[in-house]
Amino acid sequence: MFDWFLLTLLRQKEEYLKLKREVCQNPLEKSMDNIIERINQDINKTIKLNQLEYVKKK
Repeated sequence: MFDWFLLTLLRQKEEYLKLKREVCQNPLEKSMDNIIERINQDINKTIKLNQLEYVKKK
């Protein structure tokens, strides 16, 4: 189940990044893009921590 969530999040992230490159043009969008990029970095950190916890439980 964890793997399914992980793959879903990764796919959504890739879709967002593709959309971001196509749409991002004005300063407001760029600012929002920076905020969302930081959120994505936090998501990646959380995923890594969850993977470590998952491995520890096995």
